[in-house]
Amino acid sequence: MFVDVLRNSYGQTAVVSYSLRARPSAPVAAPLSWDEVKRADFAADGFNLKNIFNRLKATGDPWQETALKANALEAALRSYHIGDGFSGE
Repeated sequence: MFVDVLRNSYGQTAVVSYSLRARPSAPVAAPLSWDEVKRADFAADGFNLKNIFNRLKATGDPWQETALKANALEAALRSYHIGDGFSGE
């Protein structure tokens, strides 16, 4: 899970990967590689419902290996002394 802690102003939202955004042309919140972000023709709304599947076929999912590195959140919470798991203690 990536949490962008700088998105904390009024009206800003956070969504999970591959969510459709409620905007014209149905942009998709696509995870990107750094090479894609650095391209001169990069556009934040460049992927949408019509082209995201072509992109995935062409390049694959840049986060496909993320699940292989997953860790339980409870261990991280304990390391920061935030109670016992999600109990809120």
